Amino acid sequence: MNTIQKTLVILAVLLLAVAIYISTTKQVESDESVPKELLKKAVAVGKNQSNYIYSYREISDGYATEYKLLQKNGERMIEVRNPISAKHVYFLKDDTILCVEFMNKESCSSVKNNTRADLNNYLLSLQSKFFNDAGIEDENARLNYFMEHGYLKISPRIINKTVNGKECSEISYTMDFTNMTVSEANIYGIAPGAPKHFEWTLCVDNSSGLSYSKHFNYSFQGREHSWDFVLLGADWNPKEDIVAPENLTERLAYDILLEEMEWQGEFRTCYQKTGDEKDKCFSDIALQLKMKSVCELAGGRRDQCLVRLVPLTADDSICDIIADPSFKEDCYIELAGRKKDSSYCSMITNMTKQEFCMNISVQINQTAIPNPAAVNCERKGYSYEIRSNEAGQYGVCIYEGKECDEWALYREECCLTNEDCSSGICENGVCAQQNGTNRTTGE
Repeated sequence: MNTIQKTLVILAVLLLAVAIYISTTKQVESDESVPKELLKKAVAVGKNQSNYIYSYREISDGYATEYKLLQKNGERMIEVRNPISAKHVYFLKDDTILCVEFMNKESCSSVKNNTRADLNNYLLSLQSKFFNDAGIEDENARLNYFMEHGYLKISPRIINKTVNGKECSEISYTMDFTNMTVSEANIYGIAPGAPKHFEWTLCVDNSSGLSYSKHFNYSFQGREHSWDFVLLGADWNPKEDIVAPENLTERLAYDILLEEMEWQGEFRTCYQKTGDEKDKCFSDIALQLKMKSVCELAGGRRDQCLVRLVPLTADDSICDIIADPSFKEDCYIELAGRKKDSSYCSMITNMTKQEFCMNISVQINQTAIPNPAAVNCERKGYSYEIRSNEAGQYGVCIYEGKECDEWALYREECCLTNEDCSSGICENGVCAQQNGTNRTTGE
């Protein structure tokens, strides 16, 4: 974690939430003492609590992660879920166990005697999620200093809201470290190149101090950034116990974690893109990881992404969640071809597609009409190859070093030349859209 990231972590201790605001709001004017007390009450949540379940969702520039913290009888468990993986870490009295689930791989390993710096840093970052009395006191002192020296200016305005069925008082404040001295910045871990101006809101329960929603935003290197938090639950007398997993492996969980972290980095870059480039980024990762949940993030490419997953996974539940009727029929075609089961073709109303479906669902030892995707490839003068992977055989069209899956070429999901596109424009292997034209339906 670099210095700037550490700065953001320090500043983010106060926040934990964003939510959909429901029902009516009522604005109340007060002096600054009331919102200041609410802020201090929010910071004090978790102090002197030895047993609890505390769960929340963080959203950083669109990237969502859910956390569940369970502390009981001197032991701890944290669950971390993001769109591509699930992790559990058990901080037990006599052991520390890491469990990772990613890409249909799942394993638990003891990491008590770990000497790897990257893993130690990761475990420390998870430990810091739990409430800590000393940390709460430090944060309270930091807030007082910022307010006394004008680095934190709180608005006297309070908005009474109902957030997810719970009443709370929303306060807002600004943190501005522009005029902070070098020595002060050094003390509070604020690097010279770090963001200096933050706008915050949080909605606090007047009695418990729980923050049901929090948010801050800032600008950095010409881009706008935001951080949000949704409180999912808090229980200071949990009945749930911490149960250590069994059947531990030697270090497989760590190996899976390394792979997951690498992919998580790739996944996060998609959020930095916009428009179709962003949708394509999510779609590409979904296909590589074979995860339909990632297709849900692919925007305008969602249904296309799901269709392309079918030959890789043979998951017949995918067709049910496809919205576009044309792509839904394409999904049944892919299933019929993958499973060699013509019964899927009965779900198709387009007669041309149904004929294709019946063709590719025929068993290899049966006579069939020519594969239209292969015919299309060869008619255009492209080279044609049959390849295979763990999902089975598939055809590839090749031209001047560029490749397209035969059916992707046929459906104009991939292109090698302008002639492959009804719009007449092929850019970087993708047909330029033209009024939503879909070649396979003729619409």
